Amino acid sequence: MWFAKNFKGCESIWYSKPTFKYVAFIRDPIERSLSSYYFSKWDVNNEQYEYINKSHISPVDFLCGGRFPWLENTQTKLIAGIDDASQPCDEEIYRRAISNIENHFHMVGTIEKYDESLICLMDQLNWDYPLYTIKNTTPKHIKNDQLSEGDLDAIREINKFDQKLYDLIDEKLKNIISTNSEFT
Repeated sequence: MWFAKNFKGCESIWYSKPTFKYVAFIRDPIERSLSSYYFSKWDVNNEQYEYINKSHISPVDFLCGGRFPWLENTQTKLIAGIDDASQPCDEEIYRRAISNIENHFHMVGTIEKYDESLICLMDQLNWDYPLYTIKNTTPKHIKNDQLSEGDLDAIREINKFDQKLYDLIDEKLKNIISTNSEFT
């Protein structure tokens, strides 16, 4: 997903090179949110490290307290090309993200179906399958099923456009996978 960080700055490419297309991998919004919290909690170089560890703030209070708006609907804002990540996300930004995907992305996959997404992309581009290793993972952290339904609902609410985007991409990916001979 981080390839989209410079998406806004590349708008001129759309006009000078109309065949240029992006590829992105998005993540389940709750998992992404929890990962952001735990990465901040364990990385001593992270600017939120001291705040989290001195205040002993819970993941839900950290994510939903309104203090860090750039953690809300991050993926939708990045794909929409929003420069100011602290800007609130709304339906217009969500629609812009969808438009950007339709017009400027070759494919958007999901981290949860990374292998399948990568195979589909390689097939579409007629490339050989790559060998890769997993890096930059956050050590142990709680998963969705370890949070209360109320906590999950609070995280979903602040990431409702990311969830909507994720559900759309996941459904499209399921359709691509179901028609790909590699998976049948």
